[in-house]
Amino acid sequence: MKFKANFMEKPGNFQMDDCEIEKVVELSHEDFCRLKITPLENQPFLAEHKSCMFSRDGVIHCLLALDQGGSDGILVDAEQGF
Repeated sequence: MKFKANFMEKPGNFQMDDCEIEKVVELSHEDFCRLKITPLENQPFLAEHKSCMFSRDGVIHCLLALDQGGSDGILVDAEQGF
């Protein structure tokens, strides 16, 4: 299994959020690359699935965006970004 991650040298702790994937969305390779390169730009698929992204009882509910035909994915929580 392969992952991409941002590693920090000697972090103070590993504070992680509880997450639940509400929906898996397959994006074209072009759209997936656009999401990776410019995540703050308007991403039409996010508006379509905004009801799947919310926080409740300490759990972040999010989307899993997959590269269609690829092996890469990104967890997305865009609850406040519309």
